[in-house]
Amino acid sequence: MVRQIGGTVEGITQKVAGVRHWSPGEEAVLFLQPSPAADGTLVVTGLMQGNFLMRRTRAGHTYVSNGMPDAFEYQAAAGEVTSYRGNTMQLEELESRIQKAVEK
Repeated sequence: MVRQIGGTVEGITQKVAGVRHWSPGEEAVLFLQPSPAADGTLVVTGLMQGNFLMRRTRAGHTYVSNGMPDAFEYQAAAGEVTSYRGNTMQLEELESRIQKAVEK
């Protein structure tokens, strides 16, 4: 079971920037670690940094992205705030990056 911060209890909702809530049927690549609650649950490492939503194209490619429309970043060079697009890449590229990191 994966636990995330935020949610709704007794009609009160708390939204946390950087937390992607999944919808039924969505696929994601998650980087997980044991929850500090030590109750056997897992948490996503680094909020959106460890949460890549998968998207499959009709051409048979699978892309992953940790970008989120409700998170923003400051572009210092342009002096503007934009939606956080995150990293988008083919699933094979993410797998290759993970493999290289594990080999070090």
